[in-house]
Amino acid sequence: MDPVMRTVLSPWKKQAQNVISLFRRDYVKARQEADFSALVKSLEDADPDFRTWMSEHDVSGIGAALCHFDISNIGRVPFQCTALTINENKHLRLICYVAEEDNKNGRQFEKEILSTREK
Repeated sequence: MDPVMRTVLSPWKKQAQNVISLFRRDYVKARQEADFSALVKSLEDADPDFRTWMSEHDVSGIGAALCHFDISNIGRVPFQCTALTINENKHLRLICYVAEEDNKNGRQFEKEILSTREK
């Protein structure tokens, strides 16, 4: 997994485990699909944490939760995190992160994103 994300996601381990749990739930349904199995094998070969967590049995996933990103020039920013199913038959999900507006760092993050779009 991306080393930068390990420093940005807070707490990284819990958030990564939640995403892998959601992924595992889809994998159970799609095990016979060669491309999905190849992706899992590639990820297991690339990352020991993925390999360990993929072998666990929790399939609770994300649903909706509060998570945090540690952003270098802003600090810790709280986000509402929601997993959306785009196409269940193709195992497509979108994980959406929305910064908390009632938090100083969340407002600062939103300002920075908007100023980047204007450039």
